[in-house]
Amino acid sequence: MSENFQSRKTSFEEARIQNENVIQEEIIVKPNYVLKIFQENNLAELIFNAGAVLDEPLAREIKRTLVTTHPERKYNLLVGSKGFFRVTKGARILGARKSFSTHLAAAACYTSNSSLALLGELYTKINKPAVTTRVFSWREEALEWLLANMKSSKTG
Repeated sequence: MSENFQSRKTSFEEARIQNENVIQEEIIVKPNYVLKIFQENNLAELIFNAGAVLDEPLAREIKRTLVTTHPERKYNLLVGSKGFFRVTKGARILGARKSFSTHLAAAACYTSNSSLALLGELYTKINKPAVTTRVFSWREEALEWLLANMKSSKTG
C-alpha cells in the first residue's frame, strides 16, 4: 500500500472516529444486500452479499427503499460487495437510464476483485449511466471521491 494512500486512509479513519457520535445511519438488512443511509448528508452505502444477483426487480426495490426513506434526497451512492455478485443485463440497462436514476447524484463502486472492476468499467463505457459513475479498487478512495463530489456540487 502506498504511503500516500495509507496516510489518506489513516486521516479518513481518524475523521471517522472523531465524528463517530455525529454520524448516524439507518441500516437496512435484506437477503441480498445491506443498505446504509447516513442521516447527516446525502450519502448511502449499498453492500451486496456474495452470490447476490442484481436484477430489475431488486434494482427497483433498492430505489424504492431510498426514495421512501428520504424522498427529497439525491443520493451519492457507495456500492461494494462481500464477494462476487452478478448484475443482469436488464438491471444494467435500467440503472443507466436517466428516468430511473432520478434519486442519484453520483455513484462510486469499489471492489478489489479484478473481474468485478472490469465489469464496472465496461458498464460505465457501454451503458453510459445518466449519473456520474466511477469504479475504484478501495472503499476509502471511492468514499473520498464521493465526498469531494458532494462538496463541489454544494459550492458549484
